[in-house]
Amino acid sequence: MSLLQHSAAAAALGLLLAGPASAGVGEAVESAASAASSGLHKAQNAVVHAAKKTASAVEHGAQAAGNAVSGVAKKAGLPTEPAASSPSR
Repeated sequence: MSLLQHSAAAAALGLLLAGPASAGVGEAVESAASAASSGLHKAQNAVVHAAKKTASAVEHGAQAAGNAVSGVAKKAGLPTEPAASSPSR
């Protein structure tokens, strides 16, 4: 259980233990549960977004590194295409 879920559960338990004297306990519990669910959904979306951004940055970095190596090889007069492999015997 995540910290957010623990907090929501503790808040809901506290409201329930307050007894019938507090008006709208059911509404408060529903509100706390909804807030916890919303927060968890937002956190999941943030993780997915960060993972996509990270993958994109890694791909971009690899492409830039490849271009740099090709440029240096071209300036040095080295072949920039992979050598043809000889068949295995």
